Amino acid sequence: AARALHPADAPEAETWVNQILAREPGNRDARQVSAQLSLKRGDSAAARAAFESLAEVAVQERDYAQAESLLREYLAADPKCVKLLVRLGHVCERSGDTTSAAIQYGKAIEVLLEHPDAERATLPAELYAKIKALAPNSPLVARFAGAFGPSRLPESAPAVPATPPVLELEIGYHHDKPARDQIVVEPPKTPEAQPEPSE
Repeated sequence: AARALHPADAPEAETWVNQILAREPGNRDARQVSAQLSLKRGDSAAARAAFESLAEVAVQERDYAQAESLLREYLAADPKCVKLLVRLGHVCERSGDTTSAAIQYGKAIEVLLEHPDAERATLPAELYAKIKALAPNSPLVARFAGAFGPSRLPESAPAVPATPPVLELEIGYHHDKPARDQIVVEPPKTPEAQPEPSE
């Protein structure tokens, strides 16, 4: 019943779902039909929550194929949903399909680069790191290298001067602290080296 829905069946299915869920709130088939009906109505928030919940149950039962099927069903209608793209990547990763996982993470990165999200500002870089770890030879690594590759590292890495300051080398002292390489260059001048005053 969960897979055989058509728009014309919606009123009948809605009645069936409500009756079943009233008696059995955890009935998986009824919950799935309810999720599909929400999607058909255009209620993406309710549909997303329902599909995600059903997929989570499947993951807990290690039924990764079912979890993947549910997430793909929702994403067919809303392919730019970053949350479920990432969730699908996790499911693929747990099932051992690292290539598919990298692809889903790549799709999420594309959406985030196209529509930056201040609340998830670090997520694109985190997903890129995952792609590199899971599929280092994937074309996605080169594809996103311009956005997350080594050329961007100096922006976040601490700046290290190429050579020590010239002033410190020439004088040997810098802010009252002796330079390590210049401590023994010349003996320090002490008060004893000066002539004593005549009486």
